[in-house]
Amino acid sequence: MDKRIFNGGSYREAPWAVYFKGTSALVITGAALLFLCVVVFYATCTKYVKPNEMGIKQVDINLGGLLGKMGIHEEIYHAGIHRQFFGCERIHTFPKDVQVLTLKADSSSEENTPYVRFGKAANIQTSDGFQIGLDVSILYHITDPYKTLSQYGLGRNYQDNGLLQRAEPTLKSTLGIMNPEDFFNTKLRVQKQNEARNALDKEFSDKGIAVDQILIRFPHYNPVVQQKIEERNLQEQTRYMNITAAAEAEAQGRLTKVIEEGKAAVSIVLTNGANYITRKTAEMEKYDRIKRSEADKLKNLAEAEKNRLINEAYQGIGSERIVAMEMAEVLKGLDYIMVPAGGKSGFNPLDLQSLSQMLQLNQTGGKTNEYRQ
Repeated sequence: MDKRIFNGGSYREAPWAVYFKGTSALVITGAALLFLCVVVFYATCTKYVKPNEMGIKQVDINLGGLLGKMGIHEEIYHAGIHRQFFGCERIHTFPKDVQVLTLKADSSSEENTPYVRFGKAANIQTSDGFQIGLDVSILYHITDPYKTLSQYGLGRNYQDNGLLQRAEPTLKSTLGIMNPEDFFNTKLRVQKQNEARNALDKEFSDKGIAVDQILIRFPHYNPVVQQKIEERNLQEQTRYMNITAAAEAEAQGRLTKVIEEGKAAVSIVLTNGANYITRKTAEMEKYDRIKRSEADKLKNLAEAEKNRLINEAYQGIGSERIVAMEMAEVLKGLDYIMVPAGGKSGFNPLDLQSLSQMLQLNQTGGKTNEYRQ
């Protein structure tokens, strides 16, 4: 809005503009004072706890009992803006996230961060007296900041006066029973580092700190120790090689024995099979001979019976004619037969008796009993 009016060829400020000008300055001044009070109150009487933090209140001056009991309160303050009167009370914050305490040989070149603290490598004396430097990372988080603050005080004292002081003795008590070469045995090393974690977690559980994991890496050996370890490993490898060779020889002997027993068993089975075949063949041949003998016997009996029946047939009526027909059959292939026609030895085809005598056929009692071709 234009605060000027045109009067007599010139502009001048309107009367109502003068009133609003004084009012606007008062409002702005009041708003500025209010904003300044809010800023001062926020800066001096509040505390912002971040989402990854926890807070514990400490009352130094109790304003007529309005701020609660003196000292540290057990109530835990989570993410948000909380009251904190300047000079009377304070809220101490602790991280919720996992923190890391790293012990390593070259830790002097590392810079600490809010979540990572560095320290010197842990020196472990093994069961045989050797010294080994270990790089160790301890992962932990705060579970109860009231207990941690009550035990160790403000700031990061729980790291300096707690974990750093107790980490190495705990590692020595659990890992010190190992031999230097055992640190390369993954299974045994993990077992011992889990034992160290459980021991450290048990020690700090009543102090509001939970140890999540302990990671061991990079064992550092003295050159003399390294040489002794190599010599011992070589001896162990030779011993294991001899044990393996003996076991292999024993296994080879058992294998040879099994093979020989198998060959003997196969030979016995084959011999039994051959004997069985021989026995069955003999039985088969015996059976064949018996049956052939019986068959020949039956055949001979049948032939004899046939001959008997033929002989009987020759002795019946008309046998002379049968003999004559057979004689004719025998003689039909001859063109000429020279026989005497008269006299004592003359041939009479109708005289069977003379013919039989001439052909030397057997006769008994004047009758023909058997005729054979």
